[in-house]
Amino acid sequence: ENGINLSKELVQGAMLLLRYCHIPRLNHLARNVCPNTLQEVAVIHDQQSKQTFTSLLGSIEISDDKWVQATLAVRLDGFGLTCLILISRFAFTASWAHSLQHLPDLFPRPL
Repeated sequence: ENGINLSKELVQGAMLLLRYCHIPRLNHLARNVCPNTLQEVAVIHDQQSKQTFTSLLGSIEISDDKWVQATLAVRLDGFGLTCLILISRFAFTASWAHSLQHLPDLFPRPL
C-alpha cells in the first residue's frame, strides 16, 4: 500500500474525522453491550482505526509502542485515538455503576 497522498491540511482534517467520528461510534456500544459480546467487533474496529491512522501517515510501519502512544489522551502526548478493546470493560462497568444510583428512584419500595 502506498497510503493516501493528501496535503497536510487534508490529513489533519482526516485525523480529526477519525478521532471525533469513527472512534466514538462504538463508544456508545462499549457502555451498553457486554464486553464479551463486543469483543470481536472491538478487535475489528481497533484494526480499522490503526489501518486508517497508518494510511493517513503514508503507510509507515507503526510499532505496538507507537500505537499505544497514539491511543493516549492528547494531554498525555497521544492522538486521543481510543482503543475499544482496552476501554470496553471499564466503560460497561462505569455505565452500570452510574445506572445503579438511579434504581431507587425508578423502583421505589412498596409501602
